Amino acid sequence: MDPFFKSKYATLDAIQHHIKPYLHKNGLVVTQVNIIAGEQGFVQTNVWHTESGETSSFLLLYILMVEDP
Repeated sequence: MDPFFKSKYATLDAIQHHIKPYLHKNGLVVTQVNIIAGEQGFVQTNVWHTESGETSSFLLLYILMVEDP
């Protein structure tokens, strides 16, 4: 729960639990990899269609926080 806005969010486990049957039914596999390149961080999401072998990848830049001593 977000204490400021009092918003509730689903956990990643809950989301995965609910979408897994639909991905499986449609022959899709999803993986995610964290990539650090210099001082930049990325999440690469890969989607594979198991029957055709077709793939799609997405790269998302995220901001790395550095702690100052």
